[in-house]
Amino acid sequence: NEGGIGLEPQMLISLTAPKLCAKFFTGPDKIHYVGGRFVPKSLAEEFNLELPEYPGAEQCVKLPIPY
Repeated sequence: NEGGIGLEPQMLISLTAPKLCAKFFTGPDKIHYVGGRFVPKSLAEEFNLELPEYPGAEQCVKLPIPY
């Protein structure tokens, strides 16, 4: 949102893994979720993906702001 003109989303939903730009998604009322626990551990390690822990059989998880 440059110059105060544009969107000010309150929620960010990342698929597969949190994106690097998520570090700029900050604010006291912001919410960030990541969904898609289908990345094998070996692939996550190969690409240095920082994936959150998914409790139980959950398919998405709420992340802290900033992540």
